[in-house]
Amino acid sequence: MHSDHNKESLVLIRSVKRGLILHFLFFKDEIRDFDAIAKGEDIKLPSEQLELGRGLIEKMSSPDFEPERYADEYRERALAMIEKKVKGNARRKQDDGRD
Repeated sequence: MHSDHNKESLVLIRSVKRGLILHFLFFKDEIRDFDAIAKGEDIKLPSEQLELGRGLIEKMSSPDFEPERYADEYRERALAMIEKKVKGNARRKQDDGRD
């Protein structure tokens, strides 16, 4: 179990290469049967709306997705705060002469 933002989550932690990966899983009550999900088969859209939607998808699509262009800024700030805290504790231990 993992708690984040006052909500417990079911997670799986597994070893990959030289690190750990945390996978969020679903609780049973969060999973619906695929047949129970509305898929919009009965919806009829005007051809103009379909053309607009297809045009937007085409404009926003790129065959050259570059994940390195994106950064998890929240994670970077959290790691920086942790590193600052670790360094602060290391200095305090040196000042105190305790280990």
